[in-house]
Amino acid sequence: ELLDFASSAAKGHGGAGDFLLGQDVASAAAEAFECFGGVEGYSAYLRNEVQIPGADVALNGGAAWRRLLAEIEVAMRLARPPEESIKNISLAAICAGGTGVHGHQRWEDVASKLMLTIAFEPLMRRLRYVAARVIWLLRHQKLAVAQWMSFLAEGPGARIYSPLFTQHLAVMRSSPVVRDLVFSAYDDAVSAVGEQLMKNLTGTLTAACVNPEIMLRPRTEPELDLSSLIKKPEAQELTAPEPAEPAAKRGALSRSEAKGRVLVEMRRRSGPSGGLPPKLQDRVFDPKDVKSAAPLVALKLQRAFNVLAGILATQAYAFADASLATLCRRQVDEAMNGIDFNAEQRRVLEDRHTELQEVASQVEGRLAAVQRCLTALRAAR
Repeated sequence: ELLDFASSAAKGHGGAGDFLLGQDVASAAAEAFECFGGVEGYSAYLRNEVQIPGADVALNGGAAWRRLLAEIEVAMRLARPPEESIKNISLAAICAGGTGVHGHQRWEDVASKLMLTIAFEPLMRRLRYVAARVIWLLRHQKLAVAQWMSFLAEGPGARIYSPLFTQHLAVMRSSPVVRDLVFSAYDDAVSAVGEQLMKNLTGTLTAACVNPEIMLRPRTEPELDLSSLIKKPEAQELTAPEPAEPAAKRGALSRSEAKGRVLVEMRRRSGPSGGLPPKLQDRVFDPKDVKSAAPLVALKLQRAFNVLAGILATQAYAFADASLATLCRRQVDEAMNGIDFNAEQRRVLEDRHTELQEVASQVEGRLAAVQRCLTALRAAR
């Protein structure tokens, strides 16, 4: 399957409308396979190193979908910033510095611009690859579904599923126009799902590149104290119970503890995010400091890039999995309800209708002639 996708993408057939052009898919796929020496090396890596289930067998349906989800997560995590961008980070920092609308820029502002310059395009190309893989696999499930429908005419499936499946399949096989209409509507539904997937992932990418500090902030870690739920030992139960504290005092203690937890969490969330080094935080950008600070900034940007790639990999898996439910429960029904003939198909149908009308008129003329002959023969008797 991956080899077929690579061949199709190289020919420019992996696009899906204006949001995903064929040449963009070709460049994204070539970049994903480049560090492995081609799609064969990438397939061998998935099969031998990552050990994705079913990587060495031909699958379709749900098994192929699960394999695809694992593959796009791996592909997203393998994204790396271009080496040229890391080498030229000093020049890029000087170009991004200067005076802005609100006065002199700080290193945080420069780091955000560098993050947008370094991370956006490589990760956007990888997102195009992910969307193209999802769209390509879903579009190629038409034949698998048609083959499954053909097995419902006989056997136990005939009693479980509706007999309309077999009838509709017979209509599609007998009428190329109907088959083209149904397949085109299904492809449109898949494109709508892929476009929504691309929008969701692009929103996360843009927000993280514009403000990487928020992405790198410490996360809230809830602490569940189960000590109060542990049953006391029997020896302690036999002893005299301690005098209970007044309700007002217990309420005051709980409120003070809650305030303390909130203050600690606020300090933790508003503290350093671990992005820039401490000596560059809250400091006005000076081009003279670029030479000494560039290696540290490059390391922090690479860390931010890896964190963002991991976030996008997780979201790509989740959003792609949810897109299948959206396709089956909503998009397919809407696409099938909106089926209509285009101008070319209407012209073909009108020509066919005219041809059949001429044949019908000829048959009626011949039938009338036969009836006249029968009438004449009966009168001659």
